[in-house]
Amino acid sequence: MNTARLAQEHDRILALAEQYRGQGYRVAVEPSPDEVPGFLAGYQPDLIVSRGGERTVVEVKSRRSLPADAQAREIARRVEGRPGWRFELVIIGDEPAGAMPPSEPQVRNAVAEARRLLEAGFVSPALLSAWAALEASLRLALHTEGGPVPSASRSLLTRAVEEGVLSREDYRAATESFGLRSALAHGLQSDPVDEAHVAPLLDTASRLLDDLATGPHDSLHSDHRS
Repeated sequence: MNTARLAQEHDRILALAEQYRGQGYRVAVEPSPDEVPGFLAGYQPDLIVSRGGERTVVEVKSRRSLPADAQAREIARRVEGRPGWRFELVIIGDEPAGAMPPSEPQVRNAVAEARRLLEAGFVSPALLSAWAALEASLRLALHTEGGPVPSASRSLLTRAVEEGVLSREDYRAATESFGLRSALAHGLQSDPVDEAHVAPLLDTASRLLDDLATGPHDSLHSDHRS
């Protein structure tokens, strides 16, 4: 990971720590082994925050580093289902204007990893990973089409529809899960997440990758515009 991205993540960690303190939480930044619960032994989360009986393990990752990050996935797996504990993954954007999108193999790996999380029953982490995979596939498709590639998620979806990369049906499915994804990513209360919120995102990302592999210009514009 490059130094600029590490600095960006560290700045966000410190900002989140102050935000939690302002809300009355006890905050441990990059906690020591003595501050880490036994079920997370061997790992150092970015933050552990607590208030009353509520304890949250927080990991901050840039969008581009998330698909390859094994620690966040393992921490999420260990926290899942622990009474009184929850996992919060904060995703920050780090694509400057003109940045290159991920490669097709990288995106396929991200889709596969999200499917593994879903199949293992880790639905909330799977939703976050699925969104990262979908956005990556959209960036790759738009880059291939030669159109502009916005950094913000909502703008990315809108541009993909305008360019014929994303059908309106797939757009609706994505936007229906966007609120859940945002709430999870920022540690807010959300409605329950189930497989129906995740699977359509992964199916769309897979179709986009298959379209690119077979010939993006013909298949994208004929099959995905509605």
